[in-house]
Amino acid sequence: MWYKDENHDSYTYIAISNDLYHWDVCGKEIDYNSHEEPNVFELGGKKWMITDEWNGLGVYETQDYTHWERQGYILLYASEFSQ
Repeated sequence: MWYKDENHDSYTYIAISNDLYHWDVCGKEIDYNSHEEPNVFELGGKKWMITDEWNGLGVYETQDYTHWERQGYILLYASEFSQ
């Protein structure tokens, strides 16, 4: 599970569980800047993470779900939602 750790500058951390009751924190995954709501998914044969950085969404890509490479921002302005 990837989650925002407010005790550690609101960076993304990862925790692993075999039973969903007991969790082992494995460490920090994303520390580019403070953010929340890490969402991980696969699309187009690639693995992605999107984070809410309060001024747009941060985009990261990985090959192994461990080493994330920042790809930039998306949805920086409210006007991107208008029709």
